[in-house]
Amino acid sequence: MVNKVKEYKYLILGAGPSGLALGRSLLDRGEKSFIILEKEKEAGGLCRSKIVDDTPLDIGGGHFLDVRNKEVLKFIFRFLPKKNWNIYKRISKIAIHGQLIDYPIESHIWHLPIDLQVIYLKSLFKVSSVSRNKLTNVKKFHKWVYLKYGDEIAKNYMIPYNKKLWGDHFKNLSTTWFNKIPDVSLEEIIESCLSKMAKGRIPAHKKFYYPKIGGYGEVWLKIAKSMEGHIVYNCSVKSFDFKNKIINKKYKAECVVNTIPWPTLSRVSNFPVNINKKMLKLKHVPIRVDYFNTNFDSPAHWTYIPDEKVSFHRILHRHNFVTGSRGHWTETNAARMNKGKSKIFSQTNEYSYPVNVIGKNKIIADILKWGEKNKIFGIGRWGRWEHVNSDVAVEQAISFSKKVLHV
Repeated sequence: MVNKVKEYKYLILGAGPSGLALGRSLLDRGEKSFIILEKEKEAGGLCRSKIVDDTPLDIGGGHFLDVRNKEVLKFIFRFLPKKNWNIYKRISKIAIHGQLIDYPIESHIWHLPIDLQVIYLKSLFKVSSVSRNKLTNVKKFHKWVYLKYGDEIAKNYMIPYNKKLWGDHFKNLSTTWFNKIPDVSLEEIIESCLSKMAKGRIPAHKKFYYPKIGGYGEVWLKIAKSMEGHIVYNCSVKSFDFKNKIINKKYKAECVVNTIPWPTLSRVSNFPVNINKKMLKLKHVPIRVDYFNTNFDSPAHWTYIPDEKVSFHRILHRHNFVTGSRGHWTETNAARMNKGKSKIFSQTNEYSYPVNVIGKNKIIADILKWGEKNKIFGIGRWGRWEHVNSDVAVEQAISFSKKVLHV
């Protein structure tokens, strides 16, 4: 018996934040002819939560709702009202020189003993004459770090931490992702040391919301519930006829919007050979989340661990932001290190972070340009292969819906 092909105007791949926000935005604007295909049994993508040790744990790692984008907040609060969120002023720490100092390190050198402050400042003065032009022309991240921050910040924090996070891709990291890095000038660093007050800009989560109950996954489940009948669960993409825009020989659309990793599509599609090759050149990092039921004596929401002798690169102090909880979880590059697994809860997310290697921007631009010609679009962390947070993924989805519906 031949399955009848179901036809839609829009076919969305993935029910993570960007896929859910796009579907809901289409529905809000009167467009009902769409379907979302999700490989897991529930929605949320990397932002899903699970009850572990009696309270929610975010199984895709630490995710928080940034306070800055009012349109995104208005959208999110429709499904989980503002009164159901706690708002936090970010406290993040760096474990360095046998102590904990506030993040970012550039703004908190004054937390270190005087002798170390002098060493760090001398190191910064040595690179203070490097022109902005020269910095702009540096293509490799690890070289840029030394020229921007000097030897001390580079060798004690920026280099080892990023080696742990990015693993084998570290040496090929480009300098195209500075929107994720704090911007603190030498003048601000000196001023912070003299005034003993932090200076400079933190790119994201200076303040953030986190649900009072249910974990970060709660809001995405509510958005999904508002679109019952428009999401197919346990449905991974097994075939993709791009010319006819038919997925799994069952779902056909005028327009396909991809929010899942492109390499997973390249392996099951009839995309042109050159496009498939480009997709397979995109790099990613798998992150393992391990839960432990002990509390650290720290006010931090999370702590960065640059010490390369320690397997994990970050600790999330669950008891400081999940109501009524205890314990912490660690995040480890699973491709780099297999040690330190928890016996209580351990999960590896194969696709956690897209990697900004040299040449990535050109590769993804070529893929998106080809896709647009064929009415196959990409949005969100994986669709655009950008290390974006959930609020930005939602913003991209809302903008895309306005564009295609000519709002």
